[in-house]
Amino acid sequence: MTGVHSILDPAGPQAGSIADLWWLMFWVSTVVFVLVMLALAAALVHRRREVGEEEMKRRLTRSVATATGITVLLL
Repeated sequence: MTGVHSILDPAGPQAGSIADLWWLMFWVSTVVFVLVMLALAAALVHRRREVGEEEMKRRLTRSVATATGITVLLL
């Protein structure tokens, strides 16, 4: 679909840059959504084991630190 006011056919260099940025944001958001859904599915499938409070704190700290590190590297 083309035309004077087509979102699929940006008419100028700035509109093209905005369209490229939008598609980048779309695909990054899609990947993040899929990863979150996979993590949710994994959490629902695996049954919870009884672990000590200290072990749970270590796991949570490790998970948050890993997620933060990945986010910083990606940004």
